Amino acid sequence: ICDIMEASVKKLLEAEKKANNIVNIAMREKQNKLKEARRIAEDKIEKYKEELDEKFEKERLKYGEQMNPEELEERTQNEIESMREDFNRIKEDFIDFLIDSTLNVDLEIPKVVKGDFSSCL
Repeated sequence: ICDIMEASVKKLLEAEKKANNIVNIAMREKQNKLKEARRIAEDKIEKYKEELDEKFEKERLKYGEQMNPEELEERTQNEIESMREDFNRIKEDFIDFLIDSTLNVDLEIPKVVKGDFSSCL
């Protein structure tokens, strides 16, 4: 009986180690997904910023000398407002992406681990 209890305790300890490993792997994957989401968002923001800079430069070259200061000020304010709206639109998409990536973690137990657990039972 002592050998059976010892073997059972050993199996429980092994199962606990495997469970801890699974949890640790899931936590690392979650952190990696968050880092990846942040990197993707930063890339999108940088790309968007470059697009706006290019657009601004084209507009400046196209209209800079043709407009009077009042028209230029009005156009600038309109562009600023448009940029703010775009920023707010992109910000919501980014937040949704982060939330989705954080909440939808694949928690399926790998087949290798399933096989090991079934042999313990």
